[in-house]
Amino acid sequence: MAAPVPTPDSSPARRRPGAVVGRLGHVSPAMTTMRIHRHRLRVDPIACDAFGYCAELLPELVHLDEWGYPIIAQGAIPPQLLDLAIEAVRQCPRRAMFLETFEA
Repeated sequence: MAAPVPTPDSSPARRRPGAVVGRLGHVSPAMTTMRIHRHRLRVDPIACDAFGYCAELLPELVHLDEWGYPIIAQGAIPPQLLDLAIEAVRQCPRRAMFLETFEA
């Protein structure tokens, strides 16, 4: 007995963007491509004038050195801190801080 062929509207690939349907109509985890976009916080050391707003808004990721310049934590910004990171970028008076997007 042959397996039922899914209709275009009920295909699992229709529900998951980027998924590839196998020959029997099911989506294999090995066949799916998922792209997760993460963000990193960056600072332009030439433009920065060490106001320190970034460290006040985002102390979890930004520490100040002995002269008041930011030292940014390495790695991706945790999702729960992304809104604060965006606000820190917006509040930088010299526009020295920015978010960088990468695929993880």
